[in-house]
Amino acid sequence: MTVFDHLPHVRFGGPDATDPLALRYYEKDRAVLGRRMEDWLRPSVAYWHSFVANGLDPFGAPTQDRPWFHGEPLQAAMLKADAAFAFMERLGLPFFCFHDRDVAPEGDRPRQSNAMLDQVLERIEGHMQRTGIRLLWGTANLFGWELMFSSSLVKSAARPPDAAPADPVAPRFWSPRTSSSGAARLRQSLRHH
Repeated sequence: MTVFDHLPHVRFGGPDATDPLALRYYEKDRAVLGRRMEDWLRPSVAYWHSFVANGLDPFGAPTQDRPWFHGEPLQAAMLKADAAFAFMERLGLPFFCFHDRDVAPEGDRPRQSNAMLDQVLERIEGHMQRTGIRLLWGTANLFGWELMFSSSLVKSAARPPDAAPADPVAPRFWSPRTSSSGAARLRQSLRHH
């Protein structure tokens, strides 16, 4: 049971709908210029904005208190994943996106962090299979790490102007469609960063 189980599913109601939760213009299967609206827009739920952010007010304290903000970190992450998919199911959106630390807590050591990430990703993959909700993108939160936040600027500034450009580093995104083991793929991707 999650905090969102009591909410109704959001449905298309048309421009004259009286239901305050009804979609008035977005109808996922409606054809627009030969493609479904869902294919044009690819709507998704951002894990960070919807389930991690605490509503911190610049003039005061956080304004949101969620059940998964408390307790043992790994169990809280599992509770957050369950609630996230309950919420996403009610919205009826086809995708979600996240950064690694959005879904799993950071441990004292990389091995512990990776183990917790694997456990949470297994739960998430189960929800994905059950609901059909797919991952639009998943990546590592390197901007929260001071060393990585500045590194591209430092590398660019340190390179002489006549030097050959550095080899680009391709972003490593995780998707269960591109790997037989999504959790292993994300874990591998995170270790490369």
